[in-house]
Amino acid sequence: MSHSAQAAHALLQRGDLDGALAAFESMLTDTPRDIAGLAGYASALRRAGRMSEALAQWRKALECAPEDPGLYFNQANTLRAAGQLSDAEQGYQRALQFE
Repeated sequence: MSHSAQAAHALLQRGDLDGALAAFESMLTDTPRDIAGLAGYASALRRAGRMSEALAQWRKALECAPEDPGLYFNQANTLRAAGQLSDAEQGYQRALQFE
């Protein structure tokens, strides 16, 4: 994980949601296909209640790493939180295919 991603994740873990969002946005401007950045940004957006934006970031992350079951699992968690239960179930099933 890059130093920028670590710093943004640290902000998120400390509860500085606005700071984390800004850090991830800045990082992704420079490295738009960074998986840790995309996943972290999606997580921060979900915590902020911005589900459609979070789901868009999960899709971008999956385009970059389609064989990562963790991304499918986290996307499914966001779908579930957004009330999209059938899509969430499909995401969980997809994640389990890798195990």
